[in-house]
Amino acid sequence: MKRSIAPLFVLTGLVILGCGGSGGIATIVEDYAYYVSGSSNLVRRGDLTGNTNTLFTSGAGAIRSIRVSPDQSRIVFHDGNGITVQNKDGSGIVSIAGYQKADWNADGSRLYAITNDSKIVSMNPDGSGVSAVIFDGNFGGGIGSIDVSRDGAVIVMDYSPSGWYQIHTILVDGTGLSPLTATGVNSTEPRWSPDGSQIFYMRRMSGQDSDIYVMNDDGSSNAPIANSSDEEMWPVPRSGGSVLFSYGPSGGNLQIWSMNYDGTAKASFEVAAGVNLGSPEAE
Repeated sequence: MKRSIAPLFVLTGLVILGCGGSGGIATIVEDYAYYVSGSSNLVRRGDLTGNTNTLFTSGAGAIRSIRVSPDQSRIVFHDGNGITVQNKDGSGIVSIAGYQKADWNADGSRLYAITNDSKIVSMNPDGSGVSAVIFDGNFGGGIGSIDVSRDGAVIVMDYSPSGWYQIHTILVDGTGLSPLTATGVNSTEPRWSPDGSQIFYMRRMSGQDSDIYVMNDDGSSNAPIANSSDEEMWPVPRSGGSVLFSYGPSGGNLQIWSMNYDGTAKASFEVAAGVNLGSPEAE
């Protein structure tokens, strides 16, 4: 999401501040993306400049499931020990053990988190004030990941009550559980579109590579948008109509790619020779 900056002239990503004989000051305004380099380095990248900086290096295991707070000031992610909350510049690190993955509520004051035994609770971003269990997913394969709609009303998750991960939605009070995908195939890593009308997710048939699908918020119009013979993983829809995802050959290095919501205009977004790039997120 673009940051709003109060004056007045915007030219190809430059906001021109000031005018007159003394000249003006140009400030670059850009969108940012996050991804994992290798399995343990959390990187933030500017869209316009392509500049990157490493925000966190995990010594405990793979980083996954990065989520940016609604005001874009903080991030939460899974780091092997549990979940970590920090400012987007890498400062203010808070480690919270006992949880797998998490996402923010609508105003960023609380987190919804998956416990290690697949229960959903809410808590303050410092790990205090843990609620009673909102939803108990400790059946079958449990809960893999969650994503909260921007209005804070609905959680979408991959939940496996009967041996297959299916995409489900549930209200944030724990009621209204609704399966959106069928059994017989694993459907995982769901993400809301910014307007809440669509859900992008990863689908894998037994013995095949992962593909990316999109459907309406009620499960209708379910269709593939990236389904080559290679791996397409971890879709992240952005406000401008593009989707970031990880792409690469099975067993090889993944890179970050982008495409339109309908799967057209696929193109490389960030490439690192000899390094896996995964778990993208957009600011």
